[in-house]
Amino acid sequence: MSIEIKSPTFPESVADGTVANWVKKEGEKPQQDELIAEIETDKIVLEVLSPINGKISKILKPEGEVVNSGELIAQIEETSGHAEEEDQEDSLKENVSSKNENNSLNHGPAVRRMLEEYNLDPKNITGSGKDGRISKSDIKNYLENINKKPEKPIEKDISTSSGLTDRDEERVPMSRMRSTIAKRLLSVTQETAMLTTFNEVDMTGIMA
Repeated sequence: MSIEIKSPTFPESVADGTVANWVKKEGEKPQQDELIAEIETDKIVLEVLSPINGKISKILKPEGEVVNSGELIAQIEETSGHAEEEDQEDSLKENVSSKNENNSLNHGPAVRRMLEEYNLDPKNITGSGKDGRISKSDIKNYLENINKKPEKPIEKDISTSSGLTDRDEERVPMSRMRSTIAKRLLSVTQETAMLTTFNEVDMTGIMA
């Protein structure tokens, strides 16, 4: 039996969103209430959970695709009987291996950014969240324990470099949230009137 997976209901002020990441791919077997996808809007990142124990048969909205509130994004096949028991066993094995090897995929975008920024192995960090998920506070505590303060990496000084061409550059598309922030800041500078006033006061009588 095929069951539809739809995007979450967006808040009233959010028109649409973008599929940021598919945690589970086609053919994989998520458990009920397990994270399978993340949808990024202008304000927040929404999580899409699996409604049943089953197998993702088809992904209709790939990563980067724009989706509306409650729109169909994928289909999942429900398993039953012996097939369901086998799927559960396979899913448990996959969950154990994914936690051991790709633990970072089960965490939110903010946590993944911190793991990549400080080049940390999630297997070395004990998660305090549900199902052992790592939070930002867990990473900060881990950094403090190894005497490594959670500060931004020190950028290379331009004055000491041989030239701008020697610096490694990488261009990546802005996230939906950052793009919205940039548009709002540009709109403020273009639409807000910039005024300067000067007031002159004769203080001769007061000084006398």
